[in-house]
Amino acid sequence: MTREITTLLPIASLLFLAPAMAESIASTDFTNRTVSGKTAGNLNWTTNGVADPGELTWVAEAPQQSSGSSDALFDTGDSAGHFAPDRNIDNEGAWSVSIPLVLTGPQLELSEVTLDWRHFNNSGNHQTADRSADWTATLTGSATGLIDSTTATGVSGLSGTCQLSFSSTLTLDDSETYTLKIHVVGTNYPSGGNNTALDAISIGSSDPAEPDTRPNILFLMADDQRSDTLGCYGHPVVQTPVIDNLAAQGVRFTNAFVTTPICAASRASVLTGVTERTHGYTFGMDAVPSQLDALSYPKLLGASGYRTGFIGKYGVSMATTAASHFDSVQQVAGYATSTPYFILQDDGSYRHSTDVCADKAIEFIESTTPGQPFCLSVSFNAPHARDGATVAEESYPWPSSSDGLYLTGELPDQGLNESWFESQPAFVQNSINRNRFNWRWNTAEKYDSHLRAHLRMITGIDTAVGNILATLESEGLADNTIIIYTADNGLFLGARGFAGKWNHYEQALRVPLIVYDPRLPEQSRGRVESAIALNIDFSPTFLDWADEPPHAYCQGVSLVPVIEDRSETTRADFFCEHHMATNSTIPKWRGVRDQRYVYACYYEEDYEYLHDIRTDPDQWVNLALDPSYQDVLEQMRERCDAYQAVFQTRESVAAGETLVVDSEPDGLPDFWETKHFGSLTRNGLDDADGDGSSDLSEALAGTDPNDAGSRPMLRIDPDLTLAYSPYMPGRILTLEHSADPAGEAAWSVAPLSAGYDGSLLEFDAPATGASTGFYRMRITDPLGK
Repeated sequence: MTREITTLLPIASLLFLAPAMAESIASTDFTNRTVSGKTAGNLNWTTNGVADPGELTWVAEAPQQSSGSSDALFDTGDSAGHFAPDRNIDNEGAWSVSIPLVLTGPQLELSEVTLDWRHFNNSGNHQTADRSADWTATLTGSATGLIDSTTATGVSGLSGTCQLSFSSTLTLDDSETYTLKIHVVGTNYPSGGNNTALDAISIGSSDPAEPDTRPNILFLMADDQRSDTLGCYGHPVVQTPVIDNLAAQGVRFTNAFVTTPICAASRASVLTGVTERTHGYTFGMDAVPSQLDALSYPKLLGASGYRTGFIGKYGVSMATTAASHFDSVQQVAGYATSTPYFILQDDGSYRHSTDVCADKAIEFIESTTPGQPFCLSVSFNAPHARDGATVAEESYPWPSSSDGLYLTGELPDQGLNESWFESQPAFVQNSINRNRFNWRWNTAEKYDSHLRAHLRMITGIDTAVGNILATLESEGLADNTIIIYTADNGLFLGARGFAGKWNHYEQALRVPLIVYDPRLPEQSRGRVESAIALNIDFSPTFLDWADEPPHAYCQGVSLVPVIEDRSETTRADFFCEHHMATNSTIPKWRGVRDQRYVYACYYEEDYEYLHDIRTDPDQWVNLALDPSYQDVLEQMRERCDAYQAVFQTRESVAAGETLVVDSEPDGLPDFWETKHFGSLTRNGLDDADGDGSSDLSEALAGTDPNDAGSRPMLRIDPDLTLAYSPYMPGRILTLEHSADPAGEAAWSVAPLSAGYDGSLLEFDAPATGASTGFYRMRITDPLGK
């Protein structure tokens, strides 16, 4: 297998496009406008054929549960300061706002009004349960009176877009002025205290929009599940026929990992597409910063026209609430010490949280709007154990659908190996993994009962997934819905004498990943894929399916080419880490896992691990202590340092610094590949510090121009000599460079032998007289699976 990277022209800035809709004649995004004496931080009128309407005011027609305030702008308390009435609409409460339309030209055509809206509670926070309302747009003229009126009833959700179409295209002329009145009536509010805010109003005319055929995305994530606890991954006991069938008809990844094995940090990475080093969030830390919060995959998908929903365990603190990321949010409790898995229902019965997640997913799917794609994220609490419990029925309470399963029969060996445990340093022996081991796994009886209960919970998830998939089928959505099944981290289940996750071993980092895309041709289904896939890849993958680019900070890569069997491109390695500070029994570490070696540095303990997973797949031997492996150890240290050099920190993100990242990673920082490589001038010299290397090239790589030790593996010297130094020896690389900006001519080739030792390789720029101002370099790298 080979991978080819060709650096071409710098990529221009990419803009997100709104879904197909009317050509905008006039619109408002409500930014920085004063409304009845109060400033709405998101009120602004953009004119295109219509004059600025001036100050706008909500009018109470039938307010309910008045707040007593006389201000006409409700103080939502959110960062946008949404334009909302100050009294509740609740059931049958009614408000309106009138917008004068004064033409600036002789005529304009109008056929529809599009409203972006959002619901708030009395405290100014986004609502967390769906509401619905009737929206009406009425157009009157100064001379002719009523011209047309249109209503959309039962518009539901926490936020969304409502398109109101008049009976025909209206031709307005400058002989009179017009008024557009937006009227809202609350129709379904489960409790009092609701206000409706407008994000934007657009008026325009258009031909009928083309149907949006982009796929739906159903993202299913378990909590604490090892990859080998599914039938399709070879587990000899567990019954998971639904998920197994997805694998048989889709793509099953055998090398899927999380970059931080703990739910809080992992879930932040899933939402943002960056590692813990960059988003900076785990338990006990501040929320994910606003710069990344604004770029979560649900926000970006929502901006591109997707309806987004979240159900289950959220488990992450972002700069804004879950309701600001997803159109619909149904958080389902049921995993922590104080919260039972069985949830009281309105009829007095109890239902397992796994089944409640499925129920709410079914409701979401049944409420989809034809022609609008959706992305629904369902995060099961199962099979996470209840903390502190020591009895199987309390540690892993399974749903009734799994009653009677796994009562007898031999269970697989999890790899306890007490002699290994006793050889470990004190910080390992006294860690939280060992403490929790004593809750569930330290006797044969506990081990047997807990593992059987854990497997029942997994089968309960499988049953719930089957119910969700049946709804996709009955609603006619199955043929265009991509299904992803994974977990937020792995789990030891007693292996190594451990109970949880939190460290660098395979059981903690490795997770299941199954992708079922019904659009795949028959020959591409049922594949087992060994390419390295990470939790930071979900965001760019989902956006790829939506025909949207990844955001500028993204460190993950789209898996779509691999899923569609169009490419065998894969990573050489990945950066992993764990920096939780609130529990002293969870040691902090950072490291790199490649296709042969695993390196981890427990930096506060000054202790390193190195494992050769080709000769020692169970990682029993620590080669960091072996003198014959010191060269490999040093290489892995350097690779870990390289990742830290190119991955942004939380602080640099908050400061708005430019991202420098090698996301493939191919030794070429993306900053070079996408922004600057093709724009350098041949033989340009900018060496103000006099160290013999161009300050420009040093700065582009995100390093200090005066710090020779911090330069990247790829550099361009002042005479445009190209240099590439891969971190792993033994590769057969082909490096080529060219002054030809378009064709395949004039490539100069510098092949590297199989015995290449990883040292710096340089080759000269084209001879004087070749095309100037543009250079390309491409690397063919046979990574091997």
